[in-house]
Amino acid sequence: MNADARGPMWVKRYMASYRVYVCHGASCKRMGAQKVWQALQHEVSAQAAVEAELIVGGCQGRCDYGPNLTIHPGATKYSATAAEDAATIVREHLIDGKVVDDLVFTGW
Repeated sequence: MNADARGPMWVKRYMASYRVYVCHGASCKRMGAQKVWQALQHEVSAQAAVEAELIVGGCQGRCDYGPNLTIHPGATKYSATAAEDAATIVREHLIDGKVVDDLVFTGW
């Protein structure tokens, strides 16, 4: 089955090195989660070397800090993300394997 038959949420599924859960709870949606997800989808698609599955996720419990996303493996939690951060997240985290310190959730 090709990617188009799976729908827009499916980017690369088989043997994906990373799973990126983008919160689409009410607060994160109001703060721009859909734009973040779309920008991540664009960046992942543009980078042939990236194997990542983008997942429209539910509330991650950090509503005041959204839009939020969590990347596995490692359960790295990013908060206050913006569409403009997508290229950095893909390049630094998904390609280079480094945590993007400026976006890491440090609240509570």
